Amino acid sequence: YGKMGSGKTLSLAHLVHYGHRNKFLLVHVPWVSNWTRRCKESSPSELKEGYTDINIDAAAWLLHFKSQNTELLKNPDLKIEQDIHWNKRETTPQGSSLLELIEHGINRIKHASHCVCVLTDQIKRLTNSGVCKTLVVIDGFNAFFYPITRVFTEKKEMVPPNKITLIEGFLNLTKFDWQNAAIVVTVDELCNTDKERESHLPR
Repeated sequence: YGKMGSGKTLSLAHLVHYGHRNKFLLVHVPWVSNWTRRCKESSPSELKEGYTDINIDAAAWLLHFKSQNTELLKNPDLKIEQDIHWNKRETTPQGSSLLELIEHGINRIKHASHCVCVLTDQIKRLTNSGVCKTLVVIDGFNAFFYPITRVFTEKKEMVPPNKITLIEGFLNLTKFDWQNAAIVVTVDELCNTDKERESHLPR
């Protein structure tokens, strides 16, 4: 944490560079508020009742993840551990590569939000079992908990962060119940509304 302009985001950029040089699988979220305040579109989740998907943003993040980890995703040991059922006709079978899972989320955009959650869960399992080492870097982490968003349901009701499908996957990653990973996040006053930026301290 720190005052605006003190170098939080730049520090994270150095960490991402370090992780890339040292062959960490990178899970990087450049700015959480892009999802909670400036999402491209939203729709009711077809796979998780009561949740809202922001699938265009989810697909964009999957592309970001794929580009940052191009070489590591060629590892044949990075594969999913169980069948993933998207609907009655579409399944990603056990043993498929993480890359195949990512491509499904990019190409079948209505599944993108759920695909991110599946991907983060699989990364956690693979890392925990020692197949890879992972670096999670999230800028503006406190936006995950700030109750005011600009994501709305079809009835124009505001959606809290804990009901946005995409966010669930990253909250799962930032629990301290796994190993072989490092997690670095920033707390930023810009994630609050203008009226609630009186302090840059995490509270």
